[in-house]
Amino acid sequence: MIQMADFLVLNARRYPDKTCVVYRDKRFTFSELNTRVNRLAHYLLGLGVTRGDRVGFMLPNSNQFLELFFASVKIGAIAVPINWRMVPREVKWIADNAACKVFAYAASNAELVAPVKADFETVEHLLCAGPDVPAGEGDLERAASHGRVEEPAVQVDWEDPSHIIFTGGTTGTPKGVLHTHRGAFFEQMNTMLRTRVGDPDEVSLSQLPMFHGAGLLSTRNTLAAGGKVVIVEIFDAREMLRLIEREQVTRMALLPPSSYLRLADQPDIADFDLGSVSQLASAVAGFPKKVMLRLLEIFPNAVLTYGWAATEINNGGTTDIVTREMIEQDHDRIRSIGRAAPFVQIRLVDDSGRDVPLGETGEALVKGPQTMKEYFGQPELTARTIQDGWVRTGDLLRQDAEGFFYFVGRNKDMIKSGGENVFAQEVESVILTHPAVENCAVIGLPDPQLGESVTAVIKLRSGQAAMEEDIVGLCRQSLSSYKKPRRVIFVDTFPTTAAGKVEKYKLVEQYSASEQ
Repeated sequence: MIQMADFLVLNARRYPDKTCVVYRDKRFTFSELNTRVNRLAHYLLGLGVTRGDRVGFMLPNSNQFLELFFASVKIGAIAVPINWRMVPREVKWIADNAACKVFAYAASNAELVAPVKADFETVEHLLCAGPDVPAGEGDLERAASHGRVEEPAVQVDWEDPSHIIFTGGTTGTPKGVLHTHRGAFFEQMNTMLRTRVGDPDEVSLSQLPMFHGAGLLSTRNTLAAGGKVVIVEIFDAREMLRLIEREQVTRMALLPPSSYLRLADQPDIADFDLGSVSQLASAVAGFPKKVMLRLLEIFPNAVLTYGWAATEINNGGTTDIVTREMIEQDHDRIRSIGRAAPFVQIRLVDDSGRDVPLGETGEALVKGPQTMKEYFGQPELTARTIQDGWVRTGDLLRQDAEGFFYFVGRNKDMIKSGGENVFAQEVESVILTHPAVENCAVIGLPDPQLGESVTAVIKLRSGQAAMEEDIVGLCRQSLSSYKKPRRVIFVDTFPTTAAGKVEKYKLVEQYSASEQ
């Protein structure tokens, strides 16, 4: 039965001496990578990790991230990658909510883990990656460098859970989206078929955070094809250009789309040979026409790919490929998000659950073998989200007569800022703890760099006072940095419905217009 790490085993046999991972000054062949994964897998088994146990880890993009991920899924454990941009309170919440048995972290993130690790409710074993491993904790690098190298003798089934990706929630707390080996397989097939990944000569630049579904998927796709992954830990435009030239990168994905302009703005970009790049990927119809043309000047042999997906549907949504000719002709398709992926069905429905007429806007419902199994530990939310096999996405789309979809907006109260999901209610719940705040509405305003900028619109209590820095400082104490408001607007009244609910779309219209 196929399981998530099978392609790694197969490619270790097909291409044992072929370099598959480049990270900093390290290079690993498929044989070396699979051997390190097996050593870690046996190490986890020695700790008592069994099928269904959760292995949490807060690691940067690195070979160690991939090694621990694949070691976990090889033995039937559930990998739980954790966003290293979180604050200690959030780290503890996720480790406890996922009931992790093992928790690994990079020494560079020790300050985020140290305040809470003694209070983890279920963690039995701590592992550290880096120098100066604390006493009593496992050394992740030593575990990958020593021990048994044979494939672990663990039967992993097609429908077994493989990993949990945490995403923001409208209730103000993250949701653990549980995927299976079957879902992960079809997720890869969907994207590899539509984006034409399959050549063992592919070289991908992996800069998107691997703790996100998109970053992990793009890396897995290249490795599955027998290609090479060049791992970038943080966004560094000059270093990325240098790596593209040195490693002859053929494809890359960056979020938000404006990240490509950070490369383009390098004053000596013409000095780099970027002709190897054949494909540039980003998010939902994310390239304005003038940006598309600029990118094709810099990457003359590339096409652009983008699409639409969500963590719950395991990147099984829509994809499209846009060529220079389509851009120059200003073809309507350059504003679409593409057609449904090969194994995906998409319905657009109204508030009553009825299919909308062709050309009209509706909420996207998705069905396919790649969709999530459940929200981990949240059966009621799962039941509301998955109905008769259809996953409600909360995103609003429309479809044309040729089957191409167009993104309209989000039914969910969610802001997409710099590639991260920020749910308004989570930020609002923190702001409302300020004694001077009577009411607030958190919205996303258009931002050329971030896509959307988190903005707090606040009404103060009569006779009370607060400054923008007070609100931002309060959020900084309780939330990840990317969730804090970048702008605070104080108002006397809010536009509301007859039921008293704030009409956020009116705030977005008002303050978006004021910026133009």
